[in-house]
Amino acid sequence: MDARDTVNEQLGPSMPLQSPQAVAKDIMNPTSLWARGYAPVAPEILASPVLYRIYNCGPLGQPMNPAGKGQIVLLGSKFTRDNDGQYHLTELSAPYIIRTTEVLWKDVGDYRHEYVIESGQHIMEQTLCPGGDKTLDLTEWGVLATRHEEPTEAEIAASRIKLEKTFSRLVKDADKWWEQNTPSRPGVELGSRERITEVYKLAARFMNVTRPWLADVIRGTNCPGCGKPLAPDVAKCIECGAINNWKKAYQVGIITKTAYHEAVAEGLVPLDQVDQVEVPAESESVSQ
Repeated sequence: MDARDTVNEQLGPSMPLQSPQAVAKDIMNPTSLWARGYAPVAPEILASPVLYRIYNCGPLGQPMNPAGKGQIVLLGSKFTRDNDGQYHLTELSAPYIIRTTEVLWKDVGDYRHEYVIESGQHIMEQTLCPGGDKTLDLTEWGVLATRHEEPTEAEIAASRIKLEKTFSRLVKDADKWWEQNTPSRPGVELGSRERITEVYKLAARFMNVTRPWLADVIRGTNCPGCGKPLAPDVAKCIECGAINNWKKAYQVGIITKTAYHEAVAEGLVPLDQVDQVEVPAESESVSQ
């Protein structure tokens, strides 16, 4: 079974993310309506060798859309904090596999699917930096592509430099918003200090810096949407529909696993509501 079938998790209502092997298995199932609409693909294309493995060497899960194949979250790696406050990579997350040639399927309706053959090089480039947009560059968050089974020490070190540069920028932004201290307008605009989400706090802890905004005093018990007072364990505001407790909203089925993962990756979920992305206290480890 392809690594993408066991490691990477499909998100969203977009086109199914299927490895060539998974598609081939579906095609060979004579009872499947989908099998009737797949054009045959040469076995050597389906079994092309691995070209790249994409690793997330940072602590945060990163949403990806590999050349339009479907949205996934590449889970973050695990880090341990030493006595000096420095975080060290202790366990790499599983990689996303890109082969020399990839089959991209397009649903054209009536159980019919058309495919195009795309180079793994192109898919790798578009996955790491979609459309060449530097604001979407995943390498700034610790994601890298390697031709090896696992990234080399040099590749990991270069990735760490980029990640720390990004985290330093986040800390500077949070410092600025803390100093501005502009008030919020419920239902209209967040106050400047309320913009300091859990991602900024993780960045500060990862960089081993102390800031007043690291204390969990920014988030009150008011609805993040309309400002109505809410108990901390209320999952969703009945007035405006905003999510107040993401973990509980996921547990009781108000939001999907997809929505929960995306909120975690975007830093919308407070520390005490995160299951898969643990942002620790001073003595704990950062993990995904």
